[in-house]
Amino acid sequence: VRHGFAGRDSGLITITASEQQGVITVQVANDGSQPPLDFDPSKTTGLGMRIIHRLVTSDLGGSFVIAPGHPGAIAKITLQRGENGR
Repeated sequence: VRHGFAGRDSGLITITASEQQGVITVQVANDGSQPPLDFDPSKTTGLGMRIIHRLVTSDLGGSFVIAPGHPGAIAKITLQRGENGR
């Protein structure tokens, strides 16, 4: 919210989750500002982003990307469903 809606009083955030063939995807999109084209969450200095990136990639074995949306930005987490549906 702080980055995506800077200079705005309101905006739209959409959260979706799905599972297809054991692959879980969670996506958070906004209609605010786009991230820079070369934005890499693994190279950010922000503590929150570093925590999320490490949790998803190292602890859960998934992927985490942030990319420009149309409009706004999209943060996407992709995980392989584990044994026993976890």
